[in-house]
Amino acid sequence: MTADDIPELIKSFIATHIQSVEQLEILLLLTENAERDWSAAEVSNSLVIHLESAFVRLKELSGKGLLVSTPEPDPRYRFQPSTPEVAKLLHDLADVYKRRRVSVITLIFSKPLDNIRSFADAFKLRKDEE
Repeated sequence: MTADDIPELIKSFIATHIQSVEQLEILLLLTENAERDWSAAEVSNSLVIHLESAFVRLKELSGKGLLVSTPEPDPRYRFQPSTPEVAKLLHDLADVYKRRRVSVITLIFSKPLDNIRSFADAFKLRKDEE
């Protein structure tokens, strides 16, 4: 399976909702452990990432309707997407990520380059425009 073999729905989800591998890892951790609530500290310890980064990513995912959270000051987060279809998509994404980790990571990292290239191309001068 290459990136071309990843289902279009999953590619679209990654393109619109996932900004980093760290964010994806957090989402998948909570997806695969949907029966429990997680604090930012627990996520940080489990994935060996900075506490502040875990907190920011959890808030982002909650804001996108992929997680629910308890009120601050010490929020806890749980996998509970807005629809059953999104839940199935995330379980499918977890399965694809287990089998094709490099392809999924490539999709995530290729997004900014595509945007940067498009932006840079807007400023290219053609010979006939000089």
